[in-house]
Amino acid sequence: MSKSFLLYTILIIALLTLIASFSGAMTFLGDAEAYPVITYRGEVVNLFGVGVYKHMGEVMAHQGAAQDLVTLFVALPLLLVAAFKYDRASVKPSVFLTGVVAYIAVTYTLYLFMATYNQLFVVYAMLAGASVNLLFYLLYGLFTMQVDRAIPKKHLASSGGFTLMGIATLMGLLWLSVIVPSIMDPAVTPEPLDHYTTLVVQGADLAFFLPWVFLSGYKAVKMDTKGYLFMNVSMVFVSLLMLALSSKIIVAMVMGESGVPAIIILPLFMALALLHVLWFMVSPLKNHG
Repeated sequence: MSKSFLLYTILIIALLTLIASFSGAMTFLGDAEAYPVITYRGEVVNLFGVGVYKHMGEVMAHQGAAQDLVTLFVALPLLLVAAFKYDRASVKPSVFLTGVVAYIAVTYTLYLFMATYNQLFVVYAMLAGASVNLLFYLLYGLFTMQVDRAIPKKHLASSGGFTLMGIATLMGLLWLSVIVPSIMDPAVTPEPLDHYTTLVVQGADLAFFLPWVFLSGYKAVKMDTKGYLFMNVSMVFVSLLMLALSSKIIVAMVMGESGVPAIIILPLFMALALLHVLWFMVSPLKNHG
């Protein structure tokens, strides 16, 4: 893939992201009262009434809008900057762009399967398809990099791998704390389930994303150069994801939901990942040979 084709692909992704995130963020401007419905579990749930998040749980609709703001004003500008700075022969721009694309890919893949059907369905499908395929291409580029001489040994010995393994483990335990009570007692309904049929985010995290994050940290701990690269991709991804999740928890708390312990854990993870990203970006690395 030539750089010009890659830039055109990213510009298309950026345009679609702009449409999706702006439309979702407009939820905050909607003046719609929630309406109650009785789920097939016999519980009363308040659903949102207008916009692209119509028929979604009231709290989840506002949480989606909060993440849209993060995507619109943080992730989207970073995607454009990273795209124009991208150089396949340079380690840092490649890692940073891959991490930002990973955030876009994960976000809109989850939207595609989690959001109630709306006018943006085709946009979500195009975003998920384009960003996931671009992510595979960028990851392959990192995997084939010859970086043994580009990364000093002192960088390979950093504590970032342990940090990433800890983040993945604690996030997994956080999700299991939501899920396990309902396994032990079928009468208990997991709080995030609302009127949906399953826990899409928690399932995807436990099945795919958290193992990927954990293993990239593990490979970095083993002082593997490819593991070091993927660890830093994960750090960029985690920084953005934790910012988005923190914004969702804040909105939920404003609406009267409990945010403990997530409101403590998630910003802490974001800070740790962000500090590592900043350290990586200012560290002296050579282009791969």
